[in-house]
Amino acid sequence: MNRSLPFSALAFGLLFLQATWPASQKPGVSQVGSQRIQRFLDLAQTEMGRGRFVEAHAAIYQVLERDPASRAGWRLLVQWAQQQGDADLELWARYREWRLAESQGLKPAQRKALLAELQSVDPTGGGLFELTGEFTERLQKLAEKYEKQGRPHGAIRVYERLLSLDPENRLAEEAVERIASAPDPSLAPHATPVDLFEGVDQAFIDAFDAKHSTW
Repeated sequence: MNRSLPFSALAFGLLFLQATWPASQKPGVSQVGSQRIQRFLDLAQTEMGRGRFVEAHAAIYQVLERDPASRAGWRLLVQWAQQQGDADLELWARYREWRLAESQGLKPAQRKALLAELQSVDPTGGGLFELTGEFTERLQKLAEKYEKQGRPHGAIRVYERLLSLDPENRLAEEAVERIASAPDPSLAPHATPVDLFEGVDQAFIDAFDAKHSTW
């Protein structure tokens, strides 16, 4: 019988995944994995429509456990929290969706609409994202300037400061990796650590996923 984990456990697990797997290192989702995720997304929507929130919760967990970068999954979590009257969870899920949307690219109109939606729930926090955007833009230009001047350590420090403000910034992650890959031992500590999934067959991962998809 499937059992639903409390959302405190869900939050801890997903934050752990976010902390230990930067965007540039997360294993890709295979076609089979994507199909399975879509089935769980559909199931979550269906169960919420039926008012079966425990079952919907379990399906959302399955989505975000397999792909913490699923904007659709976080959007469903927003809807679930609204239905449950959990304002804190709704706000947290909205922030996660916003961060992912920013990192995955947004058209100006889409960004404005999503930010307005966030500010309607948390006016102060939403305003801070505008300030963060201004600071990250300045830091990006400064890091690029240092890199052009042949100052790799300075560039990396600025990019890392940028990542502390915007953890999902893929351009900054890629820049740190690119600079750290130069043949300079002093830059090695900034390089990407060994990929523990390297050499592991994706079919094995999918089979393991299927076997452990329910509890």
